[in-house]
Amino acid sequence: MILTDWICMKALLEKLAPTADSSFKLYEFRYPYYPTPWHFHPEYELVLITKSYGQRIVGNHVGDFTEGDLVLIGPNLPHVYRNAPEYLEPNSTLLAESIVVHFLPDFLGVNFWNSIEMAPVRTILHRSAVGLQITGAVRERVVAVLVALSSVKGMRRLLALLDLLMQLAEAPESELVPLSTEPIEGSNPGEDEKLNRVLTYIAQHYQQPITLTELADLLSMSIPSVCRFFKKRTRKSIVQFTNEVRVSHACRLLLDSSRGIAQVAYESGFNNISNFNRQFREIKSMSPQGFRKVVGK
Repeated sequence: MILTDWICMKALLEKLAPTADSSFKLYEFRYPYYPTPWHFHPEYELVLITKSYGQRIVGNHVGDFTEGDLVLIGPNLPHVYRNAPEYLEPNSTLLAESIVVHFLPDFLGVNFWNSIEMAPVRTILHRSAVGLQITGAVRERVVAVLVALSSVKGMRRLLALLDLLMQLAEAPESELVPLSTEPIEGSNPGEDEKLNRVLTYIAQHYQQPITLTELADLLSMSIPSVCRFFKKRTRKSIVQFTNEVRVSHACRLLLDSSRGIAQVAYESGFNNISNFNRQFREIKSMSPQGFRKVVGK
């Protein structure tokens, strides 16, 4: 199975059950693979991957995740984490584990974030509308706080969360990497259904040539209409998005040093090496060979 179910028929509104002993939610997940479909919810979400790897979609961003990946996702921003195909094999013994924090924008009161002292945190929360990948030294500090959260309760847990948010607010901008190019909210069920039919089709067929005619037929729309619709909803062209899915898959294949660059290109859906190299460099700001050297260190 290759990402055939990474997005369901529409972006689901996930309703999270409140807890009686805390103003925010802390989860420690352990699955054979991440089962949650393409979804959104009104809470902020901080996700730490403690074990597993695969592909994540946040808004219109397509990227890989692996152990240690840390992302802050703003309210109503559609997202999904899908493990690599080997996690879905019948006899797989692999595990997908993560620590997740959810909190509502007003979980400390409507005006709390409007206080002068909270201005730096308010800025970070605003920036998370597109999703932020947390990297560098601040990632190490935030991970330490997240791992310790489960061992504290009550006021100490709340203070730890506020300390975590201040760590983010004080981090260099370069360590908080925007993901989606623009905020994208999952709020229109009719349009979500159409969008996800296209996204699912791309997920199922990205290793083969995909034509605009196929996508137009899928939605019973004209080619110009389908292109306008996709660009309006994702702020990216169909070709651009498809190339990002292909390059993301290529990055995973490049971790296997036994595969040649040409083999990686063809297995990722590119029909010639020069186009693969060009698209890879445009998306990753380095060549496939350079990427392999960096990740192989």
